[in-house]
Order: sequence, then C-alpha cells, then structure tokens
Amino acid sequence: MRVSSVNQELTYSLRREVLGWKNTVSEYDALPDASHFAVTSPEGTVFAVGSSGSLNCPLFPDSKGYKFWAIAVEHDKQGLGLGRLIIDHVLNTAINSEKEILWADSRQTALDFYERVGFKLSDLDRPFSPNTNLRNYMIYREL
Repeated sequence: MRVSSVNQELTYSLRREVLGWKNTVSEYDALPDASHFAVTSPEGTVFAVGSSGSLNCPLFPDSKGYKFWAIAVEHDKQGLGLGRLIIDHVLNTAINSEKEILWADSRQTALDFYERVGFKLSDLDRPFSPNTNLRNYMIYREL
C-alpha cells in the first residue's frame, strides 16, 4: 500500500460513503495549496483518502498552521493502519513545509484514533459540520 497524490474528485466516493457527506466538496478544498491523496493497492484500488492544506489554527493564530480534512478509510479496511499512513503523509508534508501546528476538526467517533497518533483535543467550541450536521471537535499537534 502506498499514499499518492490524486485529483480531488477521486476522494468524493469515500467522503460520501464513509463520512456520510451530502456535499462531497469541502470549503477547505478551495485553499490555494489544497492537496488530495489516497492509499491505493498496487492495482490502483482506493482504500483511503484525505486532503490537506495551509491554514492557521484558531488556537494558535500566530503559528504557521496546516489543516487536514476528510480522512476516510473504507469500512472493511479500518483497523489495518491505513489511517495511520494518511496521518503520517500529512505530518511529513507539514514538517517539510515548515509548519508549526497540524490540526483538524474531528467527529467524536475518531477522537480515540487521533489521540493514539499524537493529537490533543482542544476545548475550543467548534461549529457543527455542514456536511453531516455532527458536532466537530478540534484536534491539534504541535510540530
């Protein structure tokens, strides 16, 4: 399995199927340096996707921030380390871009995963997701 850059449109099916997004496009997809990536099999089957780009974190507005969003792993592939591959890819990209904070909005069901891979939970109140109407929780990691 490997992580590779993909066109934004390739992320849409997992955003819809795994995350339950009604609108497959995120406001963050419009960031100037937004990038989209996937974990694929050698044959090109997509098992996990994610997106990221430069955006300062509301908790640390004076620090160079890097946000990720729409991390989705096929239901039958969860627990196999594919989410960790995505996070490692985003983390390396942020470090190579000399960012200081890596952050995201997470749903409650993913908080344990993000804490296991080194993120902290913020107490900053976040809006509900416009795509799912679920509450968002801000997670962050200082780099």
